[in-house]
Amino acid sequence: MIVLLNIEQQSLELYNEDGINKIFFSNIEEIYNYISPDQKVYYVTNATETNLEEIIKLVDSITGRQTTIINSNIKYLQSVSKGPLNISDPNAKADEDDVILRFINCYDLKIYDNNMEEKIKKYPILQNVIRSGKIKIINEIEKNKLLTQKRKENQKNKKKEGIKEKKEKSLIIDKPVADIADTMYDDMDDNIETIEVSEINANFKTETEQIMNQIGRR
Repeated sequence: MIVLLNIEQQSLELYNEDGINKIFFSNIEEIYNYISPDQKVYYVTNATETNLEEIIKLVDSITGRQTTIINSNIKYLQSVSKGPLNISDPNAKADEDDVILRFINCYDLKIYDNNMEEKIKKYPILQNVIRSGKIKIINEIEKNKLLTQKRKENQKNKKKEGIKEKKEKSLIIDKPVADIADTMYDDMDDNIETIEVSEINANFKTETEQIMNQIGRR
């Protein structure tokens, strides 16, 4: 177990395999619920401020891996709209294409380079759209998260399509139409024949009984 002293929050933070538990100084007696008197713990009194890149390099030095460091200085423009978004120049001439920037959807990113920066400076409408939040400036890490989200959505949509196709196939009759029609007519013929024979037998029986009754009376 690792014990960290948090002076700002006036608490102890206990880290173990079960997770993190926080004990405020005012309730210090609760520590007995997590640490036994004879148990040894790591009490961290010193820490070094660092950044993400240094942490990755440290882990790589231990594991022998070579993790690609993401360049967080690369920026992109992202539309927050799930559908198409066209930004037009209100001052464009009638014979000119007035669309300054087109986005197919929220995954259609535009790199924020020097050319894009100059375009934003040139067109106040772009500045207004960015300020309004309809377009965001994101970095490489945020871009990767967005693409991961896109992959998950694609997988979800494929799964839905698979279920839909499976249901549609279950409704399709695999017999030819002619065979189905013949079967229907055969069933109808069987019913008709049964009805006809039953009716004839019933009528014959009734007529025979009437004749025998007449003979008996004589």
